[in-house]
Parts: sequence; C-alpha cells; structure tokens
Amino acid sequence: MSNFLHVRKYRLKLLSPLHIGGSDRIPFYMIFCNGDRCYIFDEIRFGEALANKAPQFVDRFVQFAHQERANLADFLHEIFRGDQKGLIDFVEHAKAYSAKAKACPRRELHPFIRDSLYRPYVPGTSLKGALRTAIMYVMLRRMDESDRKRLLVDFVENKLNRIQMEVRRGKSRYIRNEEKWFDQDIEVELMWKYFFDEATMKFDPHSDILRTVKVSDTQPLDPNSTVIEEVEVYNRGYATGIKIYVETLPAGTELEFTISIDMQLLNRFREHTRQKFGFSMNEIVEIVGNPIKMVSEWTRDLLDYERRVSKGSLTYHFAEEPNINLGWGGGLLTKTVDLLLPERLRAELLRTFKRRRPYHPAPSSRRFTKDRRPIGWGKIEEV
Repeated sequence: MSNFLHVRKYRLKLLSPLHIGGSDRIPFYMIFCNGDRCYIFDEIRFGEALANKAPQFVDRFVQFAHQERANLADFLHEIFRGDQKGLIDFVEHAKAYSAKAKACPRRELHPFIRDSLYRPYVPGTSLKGALRTAIMYVMLRRMDESDRKRLLVDFVENKLNRIQMEVRRGKSRYIRNEEKWFDQDIEVELMWKYFFDEATMKFDPHSDILRTVKVSDTQPLDPNSTVIEEVEVYNRGYATGIKIYVETLPAGTELEFTISIDMQLLNRFREHTRQKFGFSMNEIVEIVGNPIKMVSEWTRDLLDYERRVSKGSLTYHFAEEPNINLGWGGGLLTKTVDLLLPERLRAELLRTFKRRRPYHPAPSSRRFTKDRRPIGWGKIEEV
C-alpha cells in the first residue's frame, strides 16, 4: 500500500445462494440431468459430437428441439439405445460444465456469469454497484431532512407524476425506459459534480467521486461448482406458483477480491469541492473511503426493516449476520435507496412499474429456494 493507493483484500462468504446473471438463458433442451447433476452443453461441441455419432442425428435434434417440453434425456437415451458408456463419453465430450442439481429445470435456465473457460466468478462491477448504492443510501440518510426531501422524495413524486401522465397518453414504451433509468438523476446529483480541477464540467463523468474506488473481480472458481436451484416467488407472504430455475453459487462459498482507493485523486476532489448537501468534504471522503462500513450500515437497515414487515414463515435466521446483498433475487429495496421513501411512494412505484395493487409497498414479493432460503446474502470481511 502506497500513500496514494490504499489496497485492501477482502473475503466474501456467501450466507445464502447467490445468482448473478450471465449469458443468454439456456433452453431446457440443452440440459441433460442425470442423477444429482445437470450437464450444460457447449453448442459447438454438442453439434460436432452428434454429427460424429451419425450426421442424421443433427437433423433429428433440430426437429426434437422444436417440440414443446422436449426432454433431452429421452432424446439421448433413444439414440444411444442402452449404450451407457457411449452416452457418458458423449456427454463428457460435449458438455461445457456440470452443476449439482437441487432441481432439474423444466424450462429455461438462468445461468451464472462465467469467464471464457466457463469458470463462475463475481464481477467487480456487481460488487461496486452494491457499494455505490450503499454510499448513496448513507449520504441520503445522514443529510438534513429538507435536503433529503428535495433530492429524493420530491424528485420521485414529480417523476412519477410525469410518467403517469405519459402512460395516460398511451405511451407504454415510455414507462419501460423510465423504469430502467429512474434513479440515474439521483445518482448524478449525489455521486457526480465533484470537481478535481478548474476545467471539470458540471456533468462531466470524470466528476464521479467513485472514480477513486476500484473493485476487482473475485477469483474464478471450478466450472462445476455451481448449484441449480428452483426459486419460487411469494407475493405478500403467499406462494404464487411461479418457479424460476437459476444457477447459483451455494451458501458457504468463499471468494476473495480487492478494493483500491486512489487517495491522491480523492484528495484532489477534497481540494476543489468545498461541501455538498451540508456535508464537509472531509465527511464525504470518510464515507467514500470506507465502502464496506457503508454497505454494512445499509444492510443492517434493510434486514431490520425486512424482519419487521415480513410474515414469520418467510423470515430467515442466518447463522452469521450478513453485511451485503448481491445479484438477482433480493428485490427492489436491495438495489435502490428506496427504503428511505415513505411507504406510500414505494407502493406507487410498484403500482406504476410493476402494475401491483396500490397500497402494497416494497417488498411486496420475495424469492426463495425450495428450502426457503433467500437469495444473495453474504458477509464481507477484510483478509
């Protein structure tokens, strides 16, 4: 560690299954389940292996894949006709990787992100995204109530009114774009507009103070280390019957990554920006320079709120207290600063974007594995 660059190594321990979406969804007819493992095929190797077996099998597979609820196991057993060794050799040659199967997908599979060697990992962008939201949350929570109302509550109310007006005019495509970029203006206001020299423009992306924080990817894991889970959606405490098949890293998995903070650049921001939202730059530097502390503070508030409002049957008790939520499945409050909004506004957000009934604030829906475990909770500790 130099005076200019503070580098710290951290360990992420998963306390519940984690899913971070990767490439396109995998159709169930490209997944072969055998016992407690599912084999996901590499399309090129699969096609070559079929052609080597017999060229006509390629055409037969194309016809098979167009069948509704096609079962790849039935197709392979039919062409190998009891030749178990030949089937195993085929699968080993054609697979990209295999995963432990807690559930065999009955429809498309949502794969975990992987590198070019099919090794799963947690991207630094996912980790930094959680840290960024946590820093925004802590800044908003600590600032004067009038500033928070102007920056967050008034902004959300005004924007929702504009969106609803456009929807009444029949612009349905408008609402999809607005949902995607809804929080961007809040982020620009809180994280941008910090000046590090005299030439910095008001909306220059270089004025993002989190330029000073770099987060590495975690180390890649063995390609066969994931688990396929069946995740069920609950709405207001009741199962909806909606089932989603996702590839996860299991609870207990440990991954390491680094956070580097450019203190020289952070100090330049401090020199050229006097204060923001009633904070001195020393206070802002303290917040930005301690991202793990900030995400722990945010996560504690999330868990406290969740335990207060969730029905007892859906409250999960962790053996260790989480301090971060990552990836898919955590819901609206784990990806935004919306915990700081009044309940009526959170309900209005869901009604506008998700077409939920009014007066049901987030979290109105939750996702759990078959054994009632939530998704994406972990614990970060410095190594």
